[in-house]
Amino acid sequence: MIYHAEGVVLRSQAFGEADRIVTLLTRSEGKVRAAARGVRRTRSRLMGPTQLFTYGSYLLVRGRSDLETLSQGEIRESLRNLREDLERMAYASYACELVDRMVEEREADEPVFFLVLQVLRQMDAGADPFGLARYLELALLDHLGYQPQLDGCLGCGRAWQPGPGWGLNGSEGGLLCPECATSRPVRRLSPGSVESLRRLRSLSAARAGVLRFAAGTGREVRDALKDLLDARVEGPLKARAFLESLELAPWKEETHGRAGPD
Repeated sequence: MIYHAEGVVLRSQAFGEADRIVTLLTRSEGKVRAAARGVRRTRSRLMGPTQLFTYGSYLLVRGRSDLETLSQGEIRESLRNLREDLERMAYASYACELVDRMVEEREADEPVFFLVLQVLRQMDAGADPFGLARYLELALLDHLGYQPQLDGCLGCGRAWQPGPGWGLNGSEGGLLCPECATSRPVRRLSPGSVESLRRLRSLSAARAGVLRFAAGTGREVRDALKDLLDARVEGPLKARAFLESLELAPWKEETHGRAGPD
């Protein structure tokens, strides 16, 4: 079967002497893996369209194997800033790896396709990648059926009210009130962190890119989402380790700002 598809390059691996195995998140076919023959040769027309993070139009050939053949490609948006800035590249790599690990092959899902494209576009345009990464994490959990409970206690059903002692249990998938948290392993969260998580759920990618967190709140939100993801994604995410080393670098600012009014 020969078909056209628009897609985003999530992953690109060298294969053999001149080829690449490219993982595309496509709008119409979902996630597909395809061999790009001769793409690493200097004059290959596929070199540009198969670069990481590129949004393009592709001609693919599907045979009997799980690996398809990418025969043609045209760049729609290169999103080149994501490859030229270390911090943006780290966050975009993490976003793509996370999607690659959470999405099944050949299962079309337009909302996820547009979610990823919007997040990468915002990162490329210079929006804060920290907030966008948190937005993507929560949006994927919500959309793929792992929606964390952020409106009340998983144990007793008590509605969320700002106050001390609330925590989050990643394996159970949500908040626990101060009483229920005493008998379960939890990550304690400040009221501001819980409100930031709840607010993320109501934002668009564009709004998430201007969201600001106090340093302590940002760490709590990041770690809470990490707990939720670790309970649902097998094995470590390679890009996360590099990203965390960047976030701890001495030249980084101490704050991502505060999640306050628009």
